[in-house]
Amino acid sequence: MYLSSLEFSKTLEYIFEKHGAASLCFHTDMLAFGFLDSSSNPRDAVRRHAEALMSAVGARPLLFPTFNYDYTRTRVYNVETDPCQVGALNEHFRRQSFSSRTLTPVFNFCAMNDVSGLFSLKAASDPFGEGSTFEDMRRAQTWICMLGAPLAQSLTMNHHVEQSVGIGYRYPKNFPGKVVTKEEAFELSFSFRARVLNHAMPPYDFARWDWELSFGGLLYKYPLGKGEVAMLRSDLYFDYWYAKLKKNELHPFSLEGQNAVRALYEKYGYPFTLEMFEAPQAC
Repeated sequence: MYLSSLEFSKTLEYIFEKHGAASLCFHTDMLAFGFLDSSSNPRDAVRRHAEALMSAVGARPLLFPTFNYDYTRTRVYNVETDPCQVGALNEHFRRQSFSSRTLTPVFNFCAMNDVSGLFSLKAASDPFGEGSTFEDMRRAQTWICMLGAPLAQSLTMNHHVEQSVGIGYRYPKNFPGKVVTKEEAFELSFSFRARVLNHAMPPYDFARWDWELSFGGLLYKYPLGKGEVAMLRSDLYFDYWYAKLKKNELHPFSLEGQNAVRALYEKYGYPFTLEMFEAPQAC
C-alpha cells in the first residue's frame, strides 16, 4: 500500500504547526516510508518526497545535513562538488540552485528559505563549537526532525553539548585543510573531539536516550505510513542534556558502559588525549 504525497505533506504540515516550528533541520531516510503515490522509480521517489516536504514546510527556514567525511582523509572540502553522504533526499536538496551550503568541512548543511540569516554559512574552526551551525540552531530554537532516520544517526546535536560541557571521553583532534568554493580557496585550522576507536570504548545507550527524552516530554513521535516522524527542539534538548552531562559526563552511556569508560580513565588517564591512542600528528 502506497502513501500518498498529499497525506505525507498534510501530516507533516500538521506536526510542524502543532509544535510551532519556526525553523527546521531534517535528518532523512525516505526508505522508511516507502514510495509515495504509485511510483516505484527511485529518482522519481526522491523528487516526490522533496516536493511533498517543501509543500509542508512553506516558507520556514530549513537545514539539511550534507555531511561528507572524505575531508578527514583528503583535507580538501569542495563546497560545490563534494556530495552529501547522509541520505538521497538531502543530496537532492544540496543540488538545488536555491540552497546555500555552509563552508564548514565534514559537518556541513544546506540552508534554504533563510531570508533573515538565522544560519551562518561561514566556516567554523570547530563544527560543534562557537560559531557552528549547531550553535545557530540552538539560538534559533530550531526543531530537529527525523524523517525515518533513527535517533542514533540523527542526534549530532549531542556533540555540540559534549563540546560545551568539555567531556573527557573524546579527545581534540586537528584536521587542518583547505576549503574550495567557486570564488576562492582558503586554508582552515579545523578540529573537533574524536571518538576513541579500538580500545573497548562502549557505544552510547541510544535506546535509553529514546526512552528518557520521550518520557521527559522532549522527543515527540508520530507514525506516518510505514515510517515514523520524530521531533525535538534543539535548545530544549541542549539545556536538558547539558545539565545531565554536567552532573555526570558519562550519562550518555549505559551503567555497564560507564564502568567501561571509567576503566579506560584508570588505564590511560583523564581526560583522553590524542597521544594516548594515536601517533602524534604531523600538521
